[in-house]
Amino acid sequence: MRVVSDSFRPLEGQPKWRAGSAIGDHVYLPLRTYLLLITGQETRDSTLIRLKEARVLLRNGYYDGAYYLSGYCIGCALKACIAKRTCRYEFPDKKTADASHTHRLEELLRVAQLREEHRSEVSANVLFEAKWNVVKDWSEHSRYKKHSRKEAENILDAISDKNHGVFK
Repeated sequence: MRVVSDSFRPLEGQPKWRAGSAIGDHVYLPLRTYLLLITGQETRDSTLIRLKEARVLLRNGYYDGAYYLSGYCIGCALKACIAKRTCRYEFPDKKTADASHTHRLEELLRVAQLREEHRSEVSANVLFEAKWNVVKDWSEHSRYKKHSRKEAENILDAISDKNHGVFK
């Protein structure tokens, strides 16, 4: 079965259809549903690419972009956890799909069902808590703000520290 999402438009020459209906071996879904069907592995891979890009931006003096993209990686990683909970060919719950369309990290922790695990880690690991405190204030609006080299380095380290970082 091939999942197709083209803003609810059938392929050229195809008969009319309803959202979520099947034609042959194609299923037409709304874009937000299609995005949730992206596998956790695909999301994880794109997250790691964005992290590499953030490092390149930092090395080349683009601190605003490095800061923004570093924080964006956390949202991508949490969305990978959400995608991982969606089984192949499963039609995602609408509330989950809608709730996952945010950049608010605390909300994504809740949707990914990681809030309790996160709280436990923060309580048990002071260094992890310090790294989270650097990351938690990131928002999609940070792309409009100026960030210093130190801020960009701090958020990148908070994410990628192998022992205590948010991605550990």
